[in-house]
Amino acid sequence: MAIRPATREDLGRLREIRGTVRENILTDPARVTQRDYEDHLGPAGRAWVHEENGVILGFSAATREGASIWALFV
Repeated sequence: MAIRPATREDLGRLREIRGTVRENILTDPARVTQRDYEDHLGPAGRAWVHEENGVILGFSAATREGASIWALFV
């Protein structure tokens, strides 16, 4: 198991995980854009992935403004 900072290369998998959760389902997935994910790799916050055997199984992201959790999904 490894927890590491998320990279641009991970964004597709993060979107996939977010789109398949059974709780906190997005009624309109288009409202969370690619840019939203990208912002959490730098200016708006930070994101981390939980990876096992080279497969990302979950991720979290924190927002700088307001010091809040933007995402926490497995």
